[in-house]
Order: sequence, then C-alpha cells, then structure tokens
Amino acid sequence: MDLTKIIKRAEAEGAQQAEVFFFEGRALRTIIESKQVKICEHKVDLGLGLRVALKKDAGYCLGFSYSTEFSNEAIEQTVKQAVNVALSKKADPDFKSFQPKKSPATVSGLYDSTILAITPENITKLGRRLLEASTSDKRIKTVRGSVGCGIGKTVIENSLGVSGNYDTTSFWVGVSVVAEEASSVGVGWDEYSNRFYNDGVIEEVASNAKKLSISQLHPKPIKGGIMDLIVTPSSEGLPDLLLYSFIQGLRADNVQKQQSPFVGKLNQQIGSQKITIIDDAHIPQALGSKPFDDEGCPTQKTVVMEKGVLTNFLHNTYTANKAGIPNTGNALRVGPFSAKPKYVLEPLIGPTNMVIKSGTITQEKLIDEVKSGIITHGFIGAHTANSQSGDFSVLTTGAFKIENGEIMHPVKEAMIGGNILDILKKVELVADDVKQMPYAWYTEDATLIAPSILVRGVTITG
Repeated sequence: MDLTKIIKRAEAEGAQQAEVFFFEGRALRTIIESKQVKICEHKVDLGLGLRVALKKDAGYCLGFSYSTEFSNEAIEQTVKQAVNVALSKKADPDFKSFQPKKSPATVSGLYDSTILAITPENITKLGRRLLEASTSDKRIKTVRGSVGCGIGKTVIENSLGVSGNYDTTSFWVGVSVVAEEASSVGVGWDEYSNRFYNDGVIEEVASNAKKLSISQLHPKPIKGGIMDLIVTPSSEGLPDLLLYSFIQGLRADNVQKQQSPFVGKLNQQIGSQKITIIDDAHIPQALGSKPFDDEGCPTQKTVVMEKGVLTNFLHNTYTANKAGIPNTGNALRVGPFSAKPKYVLEPLIGPTNMVIKSGTITQEKLIDEVKSGIITHGFIGAHTANSQSGDFSVLTTGAFKIENGEIMHPVKEAMIGGNILDILKKVELVADDVKQMPYAWYTEDATLIAPSILVRGVTITG
C-alpha cells in the first residue's frame, strides 16, 4: 500500500495537508457459552482512513473519509469524499496543523512471533481447557468466556513527513462463571491480557473466577454508613470507575471545553499524597504500548498525578497546538462504546497504559487495616458517572464485608456514591498486587495497570 500516492492525490485535489492511517488486524477467538465451546472465530479487518486540511477563511477546515477497498477508483473516491467534507465545513481557527515529523519512540515487547503459529485448532483446545478448569466444581452452573490472540499492523503517513509503522500481537483469556447452591447464586470472573502468548494462565484465570463465584454464595445485607473501601485490581472494578469519572477528565479536549472536574486544578493537590498515576506507553508487553500514537506523534511517559498533585493532561496534536504546549502523544482512534475499526474513526484522546504506582504491602495488610468496611472486585453502573463533574453512583459486585481486619461474608447489595475528587483525596494505602486490565472502551489499545487501594470514609448504602 503506497500511502504517499494517496497524500499526493489529496494535495492535487486542493488539500494543504493530508494524513493517511492504515490498520490491519487478524484475530482468532474461541467462545464459550452455556458450558460449551460454541464457536471459533477468525476475523480479518483492514482499511485506511484519510484526513485532509484545506485552507479556508481564517483557518483550516478538516475532512475525513475511509475505505476498505484499495483499487485506484476506490482511493480516488475516498480522496474526493474527504475533500468535499472539508469544503462543506467552516474553518476551525484552533486547528493549526497535523503532526509534524519526529522520530518515533523505541518500545520493546510489542510482538510475539509465537502467536503467528496459533491455529484455530490450537485456540479451540485452549477454550476447552478453560471450560474444563472452570467447571471442576459441581456448583458451577454457567460458564461464559473466550480465549483469543491477534496480530495487528499500524501504518501512518502525512504530508509533513510523518512516516512510520509497527506490528503488535495480543493474547487474552477471560471467563465469567455462575455458581448455584440452595437457591443462592454467586458470580465470579477473571481475565488476563498481554502482548505475548501465555497459555499457562488459563487454569489460574478459571480458578480465580470459580473461587470468587463460590465465595459469593449466601450473601448477607449490610447496614449502610461511612466506612472504608478496598477496590481490588479486577477488570470490572478500578478500570471502569476510573475510566468514566477520572480519565475522561484528564483529556485535554474536555478540559478546554470546560467539561472536566479538573478545570483550573493543574498543579494543585487533588488527591492523597499516597497516589501517583502515570500514563506510560513504553511498558514491555502491555497492550497500550506503542512507539507513536494514532497521529504519528512519538509516545512518552506522562506523569498525570504525582503524590496527589495534578501535573499533566493528556493531549493530541489539536489540543497541544491550541494550548501552545508539547504533545503528550495520546491520540487514539477509538470511540466510546464503539466496536468500529480504528481506520473508520478520527483521532480523539485516550490513555495508553495508565499506571497507579504500587505500594509495598500486600492486599492482606490492607484488609488488616480495616475496622469496618467492604472489599469489592467490581462495580455496576460506572458508565453513568458524570465525567464533567466527577460524580458517580455505582453498585458493587463481588463484594465482602470486613470487620476488624477479617473478611466476614459476601455482601448482598451495596451502593457507593460520591465524587472522584473526594475518592482520590481519601486514598490511604496502596498495595503491591499489580494487575494489567483493559478498559471497556479501548479494548486492546489501552490498559490500567494497578494494585488494590484502600479508601477511607466512603458513603456506602446497604
């Protein structure tokens, strides 16, 4: 695929700047439903997205189009459509330029050649192993899950000299199980994701999900009040809560539109001194790692909160140019609740690997510190959080009551409400049980890497 020719065509049609983003992805996945290995999927997806900038009035107007066909006729139509879209728009005085040429970052651990050799038969066998390990207890009545792997190629080029490509691989295992006993139902889950193949985690993931579901049998109601909260590093816990109420507020586009709880709070103490959060695209084998973002800007390590002080927002080219500051390399072509391919979307802003710096104590020590509280593995309703104010109200899942440093029983129902700024200020202890977890919105493009955290004095409703 000659992306330079596409850029030249766009310039010939009147574009002052053009950018082509190409993505090809291939994935194998076996799906488990109703305690059966139902299907093995093999998906192939490739296409390109074209952005153009045309000088108009006091600024530039932008146009976008995409194609999954690569004939001369299809490319010509894609170029014309992008230009026509730009011509139909008003000039944006805040748009300055696409990403200028810079050397991409060097990032290791993005590609595992082992995954190239995985066949549908291999992945189906892994699915059977996951199913067998998940159903070894007679109380397990329902199992849903998947095992999969994929390879991807990202290529980007623009008229300012940006030209780069990188290859990635991924491997994931996830399962959710339902246990039943004497009319009581318990739900458990776990998952694993990495750039590298590791089928040794299958039994561990199944065991964790099974153990959680069984331990959730026969829950008891609790009396509400002000108590402590421990949130574990589970795929349905911290990632969802932080994504909707915290990370959206770090996006510079939301800040510039006055739609973030962090407006006017840069370089201020917004959280506990116990918490440091870093966006780091250079972690080996992490799903959010990459040498450049989805506009071709080199990625980096960005400290967004240091010992509770808000130090940086996440930027793409547009917001960095508008603010007159360096780009953090956080352009991301994914949309909220969207399963669309990357090349279909224009770049927004998103995290790479958001890391909560770990502590030095175990989760068990966190539990020892709680006189009255709960420990939860997940939340329901985090997507309803108000990203502009930071307010949220969620229902816990996989929760247990703690009294005098001991886990007493599973919790039947508990609601937690509050504001993310208040939660951040009340973080007192951070454990060392770090886990990598993908975000619901960003699938394989971004992760949260975090341990368990202890938050003091949270309002919990029984």
